[in-house]
Order: sequence, then C-alpha cells, then structure tokens
Amino acid sequence: MGPTSSQIEQEIRLERSELGDNIKELNERVRTAFNWRHRIDQRPLAILGASIAGGVLLGMARARSSPPRSAYRPPEPRARRLAPTTQYQKSQAWDTWEKVKAALIGVGTQRVKDFLDQTIPGFRREYERTEPGSAMGVGQEADRGRPVRRIGSPSAIG
Repeated sequence: MGPTSSQIEQEIRLERSELGDNIKELNERVRTAFNWRHRIDQRPLAILGASIAGGVLLGMARARSSPPRSAYRPPEPRARRLAPTTQYQKSQAWDTWEKVKAALIGVGTQRVKDFLDQTIPGFRREYERTEPGSAMGVGQEADRGRPVRRIGSPSAIG
C-alpha cells in the first residue's frame, strides 16, 4: 500500500522547510557577493591599490583636459635660476616619479584584473582574447581567427 495522506503532507512540509532554508542561504550569498563593504574587508590591499590607480588615472586625465598654460613666462631673476646640477637633479626626480606612477598603475591594473577575475567567472579568458598578440586579439576576425586586411596596412598592399 502507498503512503498515507498524512505522510505526504509531512513530506511536503519538510520539503517546504528545506526549500525555505535554501532560499535564505542563497539570499545571504547574493547579499555577501554584492556587498562592497564585505569586498573591502576581504581584500583591503587590492581595493587600496585600485583606488590609488584610479586616482592617478583620473589625475592624468584631468591634467590632459586642462587648458594649456601660456607659453610666455617672464624671465626669472638671476638669483632664482637653477644651476645645471640642480636642473639635472630635478630631471632625475621627475623621471623617478614617472616610473613610480607607471609601476603603481601597472600594479593597480593587475589587481583590478585579478579582482574582476575572482568576481566574474570567465573574465580573464575574455580579457586575454582582447589583448594584442593573443590568438583572437586585435586584427583577427572573431569567428574565424583569420587576419583582417586593413586599408593602408602592409598586408593589404600588394
């Protein structure tokens, strides 16, 4: 003989209870995955690096978009002119600063890529497809992998 109606009702209540628990757990996972405070707590250095890199990039973009300074500069008084060695040191300091900025941008970019790869499944694979020199990078047809002939390019001439 099959199960009784009371047994079926008990099974239904048990399934509903388990389903409710599963939905609560799923909601908590989604809430945690999209909680920016939780992400910062998990990877504070990555977020700090991304923030610094973003600030540097924003500063560089703002500097490029600002109007150019006047070409005319009044002559400096004789006492304020820099000695050649001071000018060299100033140039060295500027070069060092440029290298530090480039390194910070590189580290920040790598951290952002790592963060996105951990957050979005398949991000790294799709990102690498768009990089120059990849099998399906710039200059390749996406569906066949053949080089694209561009007007004026050496491969299109002749």
